[in-house]
Amino acid sequence: MEKAKKLKKFGLWGIAITWALALARSVYFIMHFRSPVFFQDLWGFYTPILNEKGLVEVFFWQHGSHFAGLGNLVSQLLYTCLGPNPQAESWTVLALMNLNVYVFISLKQKISGTLNWADFLIPLMFLNLHQLEVFGWLAHSSVVAMPLLLLGLSGHLLLMEEKKMRSLYFFLLTFLSLFTGYTFLWAPFLIIASAYHVYRHTTTHAMLALSAQLMALAIFFWMYKWPNTQVCTPQSNDFLVYMRDLSLNFFGGLEHRKLSYFYLGMGLTIPVALLYKTRLPKPAASKQRILLSLLAFSTLYALMNTYGRHCLEVPAARAPRYTSFLLPGFFTLYTYLALWGQNAVNKRHRFLAMLFFVGTYSFLELREDPRIISIASQRETYAKKWFACYCEKKSRQLCPTNQGRDPLPPRLEHYQKAIAVYFEKKCRY
Repeated sequence: MEKAKKLKKFGLWGIAITWALALARSVYFIMHFRSPVFFQDLWGFYTPILNEKGLVEVFFWQHGSHFAGLGNLVSQLLYTCLGPNPQAESWTVLALMNLNVYVFISLKQKISGTLNWADFLIPLMFLNLHQLEVFGWLAHSSVVAMPLLLLGLSGHLLLMEEKKMRSLYFFLLTFLSLFTGYTFLWAPFLIIASAYHVYRHTTTHAMLALSAQLMALAIFFWMYKWPNTQVCTPQSNDFLVYMRDLSLNFFGGLEHRKLSYFYLGMGLTIPVALLYKTRLPKPAASKQRILLSLLAFSTLYALMNTYGRHCLEVPAARAPRYTSFLLPGFFTLYTYLALWGQNAVNKRHRFLAMLFFVGTYSFLELREDPRIISIASQRETYAKKWFACYCEKKSRQLCPTNQGRDPLPPRLEHYQKAIAVYFEKKCRY
């Protein structure tokens, strides 16, 4: 018992120190590599806000293949209080990612029953240099931070004991998931969980919640505008290559292929091992379903992202705003390994396996990646130069581009009024 307390205390100190260091590094990069102007996709999210639409339209605004939802309500609040402020979006996303750290650490503790020395890995999953884009030039809470938070809260909800409020929470999380970022892929898992709950415990409030969830799903399909997928040439129509690069970029990056293949192999081995009932631990049924659902979500997302974006090839597979949704699957992988280490007969071998796994991943996330730093520095310098030029000349054609692109969206006809309102306010400061 005393030894267990010491290990838990050691684990808590490890989490606290790593979390503080990762947070400090994220703060440093936001302060040094922030953009003074909205970039590309942010115009799509902010269009209803800048055009002064009502809160309902702001919430149900669809940009690309998903709705803005709860994230756009947060942006509306920021805009009302601070005006058009990209830095405020960056700090908000950072705050939400730190909340994600807490939510997933507590979820891991509930599933495994304890915290251990290796749990310092969890802050590194959410706060690392690979996600600089999410905090920087494409900072919007609906892109990554808010959907991940809904996933984490759903995990806690699925572990709740039977209460009347549980059904209400199920409906709220399903509704928010459908209309906030890529968690519309997660909503069916919540609906299935509700249906299973109704099957096991036929109560009035559970049936009402399930009916409300199905109604929300119907509203989603009624409002959803299916995006046009790109038509690929035969040379670029390679789904497997794109999915491989998407996975490798998350598991260490394309610059470290050998280690990346190791993690990718681990990610493929775990479900197979579960299928054949090896010695991997079997948590309680509800905990097992949560972990496998998170793994299924990441897999489903990877398939959808590959189908919709494989035409863009390797550069698109490197975008942090897309690779971040592999994180729930990686969390499942890590949690199973942690459980395996707790219950294995030969604990020394399991400890060494965990040490190698955690150590190499930590190296990949803590290292200073020159490519990422260089991109961030170039973007910041260019954005400041372009912003000063546009405020002075009021012409897109007279201002410089960066590799043929500038911060404005490609098709201006959809954003003319929003852009005019934005620069009318922004150029005053």
